[in-house]
Amino acid sequence: ELAKTGATRITMTSAGMGPIDGLALFDAHGISFSHAFWGEIMQGSSYGQAFDVAKTAMEAVNPLQMPQIDDNGNGIANEATDGLIAMGVYAGAGFDAAGGGVFIGAVADAQATDTDSATLWLADVVADLPVKAAGVLIVAPNFRRPESTDDDEQPLTGLEWVNLGYNAERDRWEGVYSGFTEGGLFRVQYYVNSGGRYYASPRVGYVERVGIADAWEDDDTAYYASWIPVNSVQGHNFHDEGDEDWLRFTSPQDLMATIAVVSCGDRCQPVLDLYRQADLDEDPDAPPVQSAAAERYGQEVILQRHFVTPEQYVLRIANADETAYGAGTSYVVIVAVETGTDLIPTTLIVSVVEAGKGLPIPQASVVFNSSATSKTSYDGVVHFICPSYGNYGIAASKTGYISSSSTVRVNNVIEHKTQTLEKHGPEIQVTPSSYNFGTVAVGHSSDTVLTVKNTGVGTLEGQATVAEPFRIVSGGTYSLGAGQQQSVTVRFAPTASGNFSKNVTFTGGDGASCALSGRGEAQPGISVSPITWDFGSVEVGQTADKVITVENSGGGTLAGEATVAAPFSIVSGGTYSLGAGQEQAVTVRFAPTTPGNYAEQVSFTGGGGATCNLSGHGEAPPAIAVTPTAWDFGTVEVGQSADKAITVQNTGGGM
Repeated sequence: ELAKTGATRITMTSAGMGPIDGLALFDAHGISFSHAFWGEIMQGSSYGQAFDVAKTAMEAVNPLQMPQIDDNGNGIANEATDGLIAMGVYAGAGFDAAGGGVFIGAVADAQATDTDSATLWLADVVADLPVKAAGVLIVAPNFRRPESTDDDEQPLTGLEWVNLGYNAERDRWEGVYSGFTEGGLFRVQYYVNSGGRYYASPRVGYVERVGIADAWEDDDTAYYASWIPVNSVQGHNFHDEGDEDWLRFTSPQDLMATIAVVSCGDRCQPVLDLYRQADLDEDPDAPPVQSAAAERYGQEVILQRHFVTPEQYVLRIANADETAYGAGTSYVVIVAVETGTDLIPTTLIVSVVEAGKGLPIPQASVVFNSSATSKTSYDGVVHFICPSYGNYGIAASKTGYISSSSTVRVNNVIEHKTQTLEKHGPEIQVTPSSYNFGTVAVGHSSDTVLTVKNTGVGTLEGQATVAEPFRIVSGGTYSLGAGQQQSVTVRFAPTASGNFSKNVTFTGGDGASCALSGRGEAQPGISVSPITWDFGSVEVGQTADKVITVENSGGGTLAGEATVAAPFSIVSGGTYSLGAGQEQAVTVRFAPTTPGNYAEQVSFTGGGGATCNLSGHGEAPPAIAVTPTAWDFGTVEVGQSADKAITVQNTGGGM
C-alpha cells in the first residue's frame, strides 16, 4: 500500500509496474535514471526537479520506461497533483549541494535527411564544472534490446554512441553521424560530461530518414507482415505513395492488450485495421475484427482489445492520405500487454529452420509448453507469450520432416530460440526457377529444358503440368530415387500475339514451380504492288525504271531482299526490314543490250515470299539509208527546174 493517510511522503520509482511502464534502462556509458536523478540531487536540485530531468531523459531513449512519482498520499502515481511537494523538497545535510547542476540550452532541430548522414550538436551548456566531453545516444527505429545469456538486468548494448567535438568558431559541441541507413524516425538523446560524469539533457532530438523504406519492408501484405514482440516498439514510415505496413503478433491469453501508434509525424494520419489470421486463412477478404483511425495529422491512435486465446493477429497500418509519404510520415507502433501484477510478459521468438541448410520452414506447426499451437509465417518464425521467466518446452513438426522438441530458458523480455527439423522423405528441386522464351512468332514454337531432382531421400514421384500456350513435351512424369534427376522439356507455342506467363507445377515432396514467360508475335506478311510491270519498248543501250512497293502486311518484322535476273536489275530498296504496316519502295531497272522481248520475275523473300512479273521489249536503235547515193541533174536552162527523188529509209529500229 503506497497510500498512508495523514502522512507526507514522496515515493519515486525509475520505472512503473507491468510490461509497459516497468522496463528500465541503463547502458554501458553509465546512463540510467538513477545516474541522472542523483546527478541532479548532487547539483542541488530538488527531488521533483531531479525526477523530471531523469524521467525526461529515460523516456527519450526507452519510450516504454515510465518513471513514477507519488507525493499526494493516495498511492496513485503521476497524477496532476503529484510532484508539487517534491518540487520544494531538497536532500538533507548528508548530501553535497553544489549548485545549479547541468543545463543544455540548445540542441540540433528536428531534421529530415535523404542521406545516411546528419550533423548533431548541442550548445549553451550551463554547468558549475567545466564540460569535458559531449555525446549522443542514437536509438534506431528498429532498435531491439539484445538478448543476454543470463538475464536482462545487464547494461544495455546495441545503441549507437557518437562523441561530439567542440567547435570554437560556432561555440558548440558537434559531430556527424552516418548511420541513418534505414527509413523512419531516429531518437537522439544528448549528454554532457561535466566534472567527470555524464549528465542527461531533457532536450531530445529527432532525425527522420526519408527516401528509403523502413527496416521492416517488404511488409505490404498480410503474408509478409513483420513480427512485433509484445511490449516492444517498432519504427515505421510510409516510404512511397500508397504504402501500407502490416505487423503480426501473438495475442495474450485472457488479457487486455493496447495497440498504439505514437510519435506520428506532421503528415502521418494512421488508419488501423486488426485482423484475425484464422479469418484470413479462411477468406483472404475477411473484414477486420476492429479498426481505429486518427482524426488529424500527428494524432496518435490507441486500440484496445481483450484477447481470450493466444493466436496470431495481423495489423494493417495505412496513411489516411495515400498520396502523403516521405518526410513527416514516420511513426512508432507498440503492442503492450499488462498482467495486472508485477509479472512482465515476455516474448519467445521461435525460428524453425531446415537442418544443415538453415532455410526457414514456413507453415511448420509449433507447440508451446504443451498448450498453445501456432504455425510459422513465411520466414519460418512464430512468437509465443511467456507469462514470466522460466523454462518452457517447444515442439516443431511439419509433413516431410522429422519432428523435434527442446526446452528453452527464458531470461529476457525477448528471447529467441532456433529449432531445426531434418528433412524426411523426398525433396524436390527444379532448375531453373524461371525461364523467359523471349519472342516467338505466332504459329511457331520454342523449347527449353528444365531439370527436376530429388535432393531428399526415398522416391520422388510426381508430374509436371502447365497451361497453354506452354506445354510439356517430354519428361512430364517422374519417379526419382535419392539424388536422381530428370529433364523436362517445355514448349512455348503461341497462337496469338501478346505476353504470356504461366507456372510449371511440379508435384511430389513439398512441390515446386518454374515461372515461364514469353511473347507471341504475329508472323510477318508480305505484299507487293503492282504485281506486274510492262516496261514497253526500250531502245537498246537505254534504260527505264519502275517502282514496286513492298509492305509488311502482318506482324513482327518482315526482313528480306528483292532479286531479279538481267536485263532487269534492282537499283535501290532491294533489302528491307519492315515492322507491321511499314512499306518500302524498290526501284527496278530495264536495260536491254540486244533487241528482243524479255520477261522475268522480281522475287521478294520473307513472310512467305512474293513476286512481281516484269516484261519489256529491247528495240534496236534507228539506222538511216539514202538511195541513190548520187544524182546528176544534167543541164537545166536558167529559169527552169528539174526534180529527182531520193529515198530515205530507216534500216534499224525505233524511230
